[in-house]
Amino acid sequence: MDLFFNWAFIVEASVKIISMGFIMDYNSYLRDSWNQLDFIIVSFSIVEMVLTALGGGGDLSFMRILRMLRILRPLRMVSRYPALRMLIVALFGSLGSIVNVLLVVVVVFYVFAIFGVSQMGAQFNYCSIDPYLLHTRIECELAGGAWEVHTHNFDTSPKGFVTLYVVASLEGWPDIYVQAMEKVEKFKGPSQEDPSRVFAMIFFIGFIVIGSFFFLNMFIGVLFMKFEQALKDQKKGFTKEQLDWIEIQDFIETAEPEFVTTNVPPENSPRKMFHDLVTSTAFDNIILLIIVLNMI
Repeated sequence: MDLFFNWAFIVEASVKIISMGFIMDYNSYLRDSWNQLDFIIVSFSIVEMVLTALGGGGDLSFMRILRMLRILRPLRMVSRYPALRMLIVALFGSLGSIVNVLLVVVVVFYVFAIFGVSQMGAQFNYCSIDPYLLHTRIECELAGGAWEVHTHNFDTSPKGFVTLYVVASLEGWPDIYVQAMEKVEKFKGPSQEDPSRVFAMIFFIGFIVIGSFFFLNMFIGVLFMKFEQALKDQKKGFTKEQLDWIEIQDFIETAEPEFVTTNVPPENSPRKMFHDLVTSTAFDNIILLIIVLNMI
């Protein structure tokens, strides 16, 4: 099946190279960045096929790397939708801002982790048997139990950071919250009648509001801002009247059959035949179907 997909993509690239030219002309195949991605994927597929045909399984690590490059194939679908292209451009353009937001989030998480260690350090211990009656290590071991500590705790700052990460994910945090509500004091087991529950409630609710809802949603805000910037860059240099005219033309284009192409067909008859094939809707639909089947 992989061989079929490889040959399908090789044929697609070959037909486009014949119809558009390879690299010298202005609108040639490799002048488009998405075609460059397609060409890289096809080239590595050819190398893999050649090595496999020659029995080149000697360097298994190199073959694994070539096979791992198949994960780039779904990106071919992006090249066929301008809206997806813009989204990818916005995503890569926001990496620097995302790193800055991530650093702020890490600092906030560590501030809460240090505060949690100072107030709840060494307080997540329990006895493996009857934890609400056996409150100390000695009582627990005399009764034949094991003195343990909960997986998520605030014994150290790194452990507190991991605990807060679980809480921020909002998955499984109620168990941690209950354990904090039942804490008593250092090196003591849990109690269901401890008056210090107010602190745990304020701590976890405050962290979820500040560390999860606010700071983590800043990632979405950064992506949205970069997407808006990408839209503005696309419309840069146009007046309002020109943008209105473009919008009207887009409406007309969607209401009428698609134009064949803005490229001038080659004068050479064989190349013109391939040009008509590449610019046809049926060709795009077949390639898109092959990409989807390959992803499945």
